[in-house]
Amino acid sequence: MRYLFTFICFLIVALCFGQIERVEGRVVTENGDGIPFSTIGIPKKNFGTVAFEDGTFSIKVSDTYKNDTLIVSALGFERKKIAYADLLTNKITVIPLKENVQELDEIVVTPTKVKYKWMGGAGLKFLYSDPLYLRPRNGSTLAALFDRVEEPLWLKEITVKAGGEHMESFLLRCRVFSVRDDSYPGEELLDVDLIKDVKENGEVKFVLENEMYIDQPFFVGFEWVMSKDHYKKIEEVYEQFPLTFLDEMTKEYRHLDVIISNNRRLLLRDSLSKLRKTLKIPKEGRNELKERDKVRPVVYYLCSPTGPRTVSGSYITGKWSDYFLHADVSVLVGRIRED
Repeated sequence: MRYLFTFICFLIVALCFGQIERVEGRVVTENGDGIPFSTIGIPKKNFGTVAFEDGTFSIKVSDTYKNDTLIVSALGFERKKIAYADLLTNKITVIPLKENVQELDEIVVTPTKVKYKWMGGAGLKFLYSDPLYLRPRNGSTLAALFDRVEEPLWLKEITVKAGGEHMESFLLRCRVFSVRDDSYPGEELLDVDLIKDVKENGEVKFVLENEMYIDQPFFVGFEWVMSKDHYKKIEEVYEQFPLTFLDEMTKEYRHLDVIISNNRRLLLRDSLSKLRKTLKIPKEGRNELKERDKVRPVVYYLCSPTGPRTVSGSYITGKWSDYFLHADVSVLVGRIRED
């Protein structure tokens, strides 16, 4: 019998210390064109967001990170550093990025005699899991490890089984990461954005226009990138279901991030993501969340008890943790054929 593991992504509430304000801005090219789905964040901290399809972003700011530095980045552009204090005090509204023009010292050509084979994939038995909550606007990513790279490979296709509810379609971004010394996702290895408009639940396929040469273990990650329309719909749901219990339960913890876990607990974490306190959600609060879930847009991934090692986290902040299930992710790779 086959069941689904659901991996549900949704927006969660962040409560910051000090006076909270919202800054709106736009990440653009040197010509002033918006850079879609660029990222703004502080590495190793719980602060960051992904811009919309037109490069605009909206983010809550406070004095919690006043001594930190923001990193603004997008594939194909040079990273830019901005003092968080400047964002806080000067209300920066436009952030231009310079195109990253690199001279290739060596051109890697896919050999003509290549044998292609699928790697990865999950087990045969699927069950319903407890939901794992992430922040779509925070670059939250589910990533599977491929560590059996014993010879050079040419990466051609990537597939994942995913689906959405309460929306006609959703945008899914695929990324390929190196492996850090601590065995978690590191630098982005792709030089182009792979984004798919998913209209049907099931297998989602990403085809690389130019096959990617890879000679090291790597992670393949997936991220629900939020369009303005989807964000607006979620905001409408949150306005319709304001969660009246939340303010009362968290009024003493304004300096901590509040994460709703499994609709049963509140996880209170500091700016370094360290768990400081856990609160049990009362019955009336669980009922409010249950009613909201009936209409709230979600994205889920098919997972299994067996398969590639899977982690969840954010490439913006660089903070990752192991997930106890395994995503159903496969890659089509080529190896040099021996005649």
